[in-house]
Amino acid sequence: MNHAMNAFRLPEEIWMNVFKYLPKSDKMNVRSCCRHFKRLVDHRCLWKDETVVLRRLKSYNSNFWKTLRKRMLTSVVVINIHEKDWKHIVTNLPWLRSVTIDSSNVDSDVLTNLSRLKELKRLVIRTLPRYSGLAKKMALLPQLEHLSLCRVHNAVRSEILSAVSQLCNLTSLHYHEGHSPIPKQTFHDLLNGLPKLRHLSLRMWPNHGSLPDDYLNISRVVLDSSGLHHGNKGLTSLELLNYMDPMLSPVALDHLPFLQNLTVKYIRRVTEAGNKCHLRAWLKSLSHLTELTVNYGHPLSVYADVLPRKLKNMSLSGMMVESGAMVLAGSKVPDLLHLCYDPFVFNGHSCLEEISRFFTQLQSLKVRYYSVSERDLMGLGRMQQLRRLVILGARPDNCPISSELLAELQMQTEHRIQVVLAGDAREPAACSCDQY
Repeated sequence: MNHAMNAFRLPEEIWMNVFKYLPKSDKMNVRSCCRHFKRLVDHRCLWKDETVVLRRLKSYNSNFWKTLRKRMLTSVVVINIHEKDWKHIVTNLPWLRSVTIDSSNVDSDVLTNLSRLKELKRLVIRTLPRYSGLAKKMALLPQLEHLSLCRVHNAVRSEILSAVSQLCNLTSLHYHEGHSPIPKQTFHDLLNGLPKLRHLSLRMWPNHGSLPDDYLNISRVVLDSSGLHHGNKGLTSLELLNYMDPMLSPVALDHLPFLQNLTVKYIRRVTEAGNKCHLRAWLKSLSHLTELTVNYGHPLSVYADVLPRKLKNMSLSGMMVESGAMVLAGSKVPDLLHLCYDPFVFNGHSCLEEISRFFTQLQSLKVRYYSVSERDLMGLGRMQQLRRLVILGARPDNCPISSELLAELQMQTEHRIQVVLAGDAREPAACSCDQY
């Protein structure tokens, strides 16, 4: 009892510092212990990055809304609610900055309600069963900085694109709509009306043939005879979903020379010999690239030797990574700081030994649990700069790697490495268009 009383005498700041490291489930367990911890756990500083999912609003009582107001949650995902419920959300959470609308009965009155959210910066509209003139009310949200449109059925494309082009404060646009490419001139007119746009995500249309070489020349970049680029720097981040060569030409990204972040999510793995890899040509022209994400597609060996030297963050998922490919990649980007390694597993080959030897500056590493042997894990412990190890597909209540082995790693590194058992949970507000 005395020990418990002494714990309550600790300054609240210390408890808050402890609680911020807890996952959501543990916070909720601590919250149920007593009124003192309940009050501390509900402090807004512990929930600023959390997203709450709202559905069936009739099931929420006044205490639920009171708790949300205490935490001042700024991000919500709204699923299957009716128009009349929006007024309740806006009234209770007027400081919302991010709203995701998923599978709801939505019409233009929804945007009228959302226009009351003066802090709203991020709007995601996804998987709507019907379309009811949303574009006509888009102008009510001129403060938006991020807009994501995903699978909005029966929408009139021309109306949507015209409405989006009026949101001149957008810095990020996800356009994952339609069954055919946007005509080049329409596409350019749209993006040239967004002067602050820096990140663009497109869901591609691989069954509709190749696009013009200058389809992505939206920054009006000109390459002169000396090889220098002139013009607006434009986009610094590009994401291509549902992609497959040869939809974009080998020179398509020459018009985005200042790109810093590139994500290419292919439809499938490429295993046939002789298939052209346009990613290889793109990487040769992207000297400013610092982040690269590739899902599926060609084996790593096809483009490992042209990885830009400035890369600091690389994510590789679903493709084949043959023996020696990581050695080659390590020779090209020896200063890489963050790596996600989650390849297609074949022949039982693991590259973790190569990673520990040739990526000596890594500060964080994400890896699938079945790629980690006992020998590999201890080898990672010898990486002097490594501070964070995320084990994908493993959870605290179901981890294939023994707790004894993880404890041995912590002892070996004097708790220098934070081990996170991440499972495969998706961020509630994240787009899932790459899964379709």
